[in-house]
Amino acid sequence: MDRYKGKKGYISLLKRYDMIFILISAIIAVGVFLTGLNIWKTKANIATVVSVLSLLPACKRLTNLIIILPFKGIKDENFEKISPKLKDGWFVLCDMLFSTEKYMLKFEHMVMAGNKMFIFSEMTKDKNNYSREYLENAFKKRAIDVTVNLYDKINDYTAVLGRCESDGFDNEKARDYVTSLLV
Repeated sequence: MDRYKGKKGYISLLKRYDMIFILISAIIAVGVFLTGLNIWKTKANIATVVSVLSLLPACKRLTNLIIILPFKGIKDENFEKISPKLKDGWFVLCDMLFSTEKYMLKFEHMVMAGNKMFIFSEMTKDKNNYSREYLENAFKKRAIDVTVNLYDKINDYTAVLGRCESDGFDNEKARDYVTSLLV
């Protein structure tokens, strides 16, 4: 799953993965429980304990699914507007989900070029302001020289990307930090 983080379609892939994992775990747990019940003719057996414990990873996935369920990936029409503006060497992420102590945040698209970070986000104004401040403070704490620019309109975002002169992005520390945020 990690190799798909930051790629278009990651959010829907993560939802499908979680649902399938939960379903398979439940089927296995029921099978172990019923097998134990059939063998020992009582629920008070080791198979019941094993079946309940085998559901713990599924419960973790269910929590994750509940959190990400309201989020959708970038709209195809927006992705089509952005794609021609991208240059080789830029660090690009799409369908970014990350959590902070206050919010679960989603960026539709993000580009890092030179020492700048360009973000397209359709979240509320409050969440966008919080996101910008959160990232600026995080970069400052880590002594990473990156300027955060956040846009809530696709035309503004694509216009800025079209005007960007930077050829590449080679700040490993910034790249590692941003990718560490991804859910």
